[in-house]
Amino acid sequence: RHLLADCLAYGSTMKPDLMIDIATLTGACVVALGDEYSALLGTDQRTIDRLMSVGRQQGEFFWQLPLPDRYKSHLKSKVADMKHIGKPGVAATITAGLFLKEFVSEGVP
Repeated sequence: RHLLADCLAYGSTMKPDLMIDIATLTGACVVALGDEYSALLGTDQRTIDRLMSVGRQQGEFFWQLPLPDRYKSHLKSKVADMKHIGKPGVAATITAGLFLKEFVSEGVP
């Protein structure tokens, strides 16, 4: 996750119109969604809707997961700016998405 966070931070400096990250963040997705769906997290609902639509057309299915601010508390650390992993067994995919979101500049969808 640290390398991916660095890549997102660097990519944000280029002020892209859109940034898409496709990664295997956690095995928790398979636990939650099985092997027929992939989790989709993001900040631009229009892009999410388009990806879900195109996925359905191609037989690749996504399930949108939220990025609620209240789960940011799972990333709090006593010794660092934040942890890169949340509470064990609790919303692992969502907290992974929230961690990475911290490295994307404001205004970059």
